[in-house]
Amino acid sequence: MAYSYNRQAAETGKFKLPVDHLFGMKVPKGGSACSKCKFVSEDGKSCGSDYFIDWRKSLDAKDPSTLPAPADEYCCDVFQAQP
Repeated sequence: MAYSYNRQAAETGKFKLPVDHLFGMKVPKGGSACSKCKFVSEDGKSCGSDYFIDWRKSLDAKDPSTLPAPADEYCCDVFQAQP
């Protein structure tokens, strides 16, 4: 799995997220976004990760695989870079 490097976690063995962190959230356009993830569909409108889909089901999303924002402005914790 390809995860973003976190210096704090590497140095301390602890990983701490900001209090406002969400499993999936809007991010600055073009940053570490779904558009660069291996789970995003070719049209950039949905995610194929079972974890993402289960999380969206827990929120009672009408179509749980659909991204709630444009792929270049959204990211979630199951992000894996495209090969």
